[in-house]
Amino acid sequence: MRKAITMIVVLGLSVCLYANNKASDKSKDLSRPSVATHHPEFKSPNGRTEEWEIWMTDDYGDGWNGGYIDLYVNGTLVEGGITVDVDDNSYLFNVDDFDYISVDYTPGSWSYENEYSIYDAEGNMVVGIIGQDADGAAVEPWDVAHTVGLGAENMLSNGGFEGIWCCMNGWQNVGIDWTQWPADNGSHFVAPTGDGIYGSEDTFTPYAGDHSLKMWGQYNGAANAASYYQSFWAGDMDPGTGITASGVLWSHEADWIGQGTNTVTIFVSYFDYYWNFISRDDSPTFSGADAANTWHERSVTSTVPEGVSFVNIGFEYNQADNDQHGSAYMDNLLAVFGATD
Repeated sequence: MRKAITMIVVLGLSVCLYANNKASDKSKDLSRPSVATHHPEFKSPNGRTEEWEIWMTDDYGDGWNGGYIDLYVNGTLVEGGITVDVDDNSYLFNVDDFDYISVDYTPGSWSYENEYSIYDAEGNMVVGIIGQDADGAAVEPWDVAHTVGLGAENMLSNGGFEGIWCCMNGWQNVGIDWTQWPADNGSHFVAPTGDGIYGSEDTFTPYAGDHSLKMWGQYNGAANAASYYQSFWAGDMDPGTGITASGVLWSHEADWIGQGTNTVTIFVSYFDYYWNFISRDDSPTFSGADAANTWHERSVTSTVPEGVSFVNIGFEYNQADNDQHGSAYMDNLLAVFGATD
């Protein structure tokens, strides 16, 4: 399975120098700056080979004073109310490739003393949150989200569509960190395990994890294209840099994309600073030429051109007219610099 590592950090910074403690509780501490424990980039896994670890510390050594974290994987609460009583605490949990980890942090008193980090099974830090800003000023830690990757570094967040929010247009599951075009498009849905399949009594099983993206035609009376993508600032990408995007696609026989000329591609597109289109590369199409009920791999390798400020990477579903039917499911989109094996 292709692997990836990416991280999204959602900042919610708020200074908490005095909190709700009485002045006498830590009066000797008021004159000292917050000095977080600065978790190491590597922490010995102590014999574990598969589990990940979330390590929590308090730099004053008196616990989190009412603070705690709730740990979620793919939107499911794994453990709630994890806290530190004295110096530190660890919690071990299991993940798979493309899983979507989210941590909700609830501050207590003296929250700027708190720090937590997530380490992979080999002991490497993948997320580290301390109670200081870049200038060393005391702040509360914040919530984080991280997409598990067990190999190459993925440019995309939530490439397995395991992180979702509901509801767009009152009913649609939407992938966190993904953008849709048209913005009000009603022809997509992040389908969970067990979701019904149009025209069939069968239920859906994702390629991996618990969710996959589903797309179909817009039925707007004309040729139409719908995109599901993520955007990146390309100012730091040198012209000539290679990008390879790859994923898997599937269509059920009862709602087969082969009921006409509909197609899906993986695309990499480029824009200048003012969002003027420069160029685009697409994978070979997924269409009725591909067997139903089978996951098919697709990939595209692209080269960053001159003058690029923004890059879009994602899936595009094309429908020629209202007489072209069928849907497609997509999963585990991976985008990396350079070529893939």
